[in-house]
Amino acid sequence: MKILVVEDDLQLNITMQRLLVEWGHSAVGVENLEEARSLLQKRRVDCLVLDLSLPDGYGLEVIHELREQNNSTPFILVTGTGDMSQSAEAVELGVIGIVVKPFIYDTLFENICKAQVKTQREPLTPIVEDDYWHTYVVALMQVTVRCWSEETGTGIAALGERSGVWTVTVNKDTARARTLERYLKIDHLPKKPKLGPIFQTAEYVLEQFPESEYAEEIRIQVELLRHK
Repeated sequence: MKILVVEDDLQLNITMQRLLVEWGHSAVGVENLEEARSLLQKRRVDCLVLDLSLPDGYGLEVIHELREQNNSTPFILVTGTGDMSQSAEAVELGVIGIVVKPFIYDTLFENICKAQVKTQREPLTPIVEDDYWHTYVVALMQVTVRCWSEETGTGIAALGERSGVWTVTVNKDTARARTLERYLKIDHLPKKPKLGPIFQTAEYVLEQFPESEYAEEIRIQVELLRHK
């Protein structure tokens, strides 16, 4: 299955993606409703793993929107509070199951299996999604830049200049690495992203800060992208 993970806890998001890939699925993660809506407008997914509470709204909002479009994509709800007050609403919308953080492994696997059975029973319209892996590119670049910024206190232009990978221009005393900036948003990503500079940038940041709290996340995203 092609699964979209919508979870604002970046570490948990990456962990769930890794588990889903290990279980034989294709997984991509976003951190808020805006990014989820943008991705869902461009491609079909077979299942959503959806956090109930997100920075820009209530997770079930996106399910209501899908149902209004007659889209019956199954979803699994993730909550960190154990508060099941929204369970009746979720059931009405067709939830496969509810996973309570942080104990996600067994219940996530069980519910993913249920979702797989459901999608196999319902015919899916074939669709070519050659750019599905683009979201992995953005995820890797976002965590790489986040690591660099927090460790150095500098921005994207400094990363582009010091890594030697990206062109940096100066306009009115403001330095910008415009090409690198394009790799941080799915809507701005080049149609044919170049993987060489992406991996080089990630490797450079890992060499500089191998013990960073973001280092393992970068390594995971590199491996996910290499297997796409």
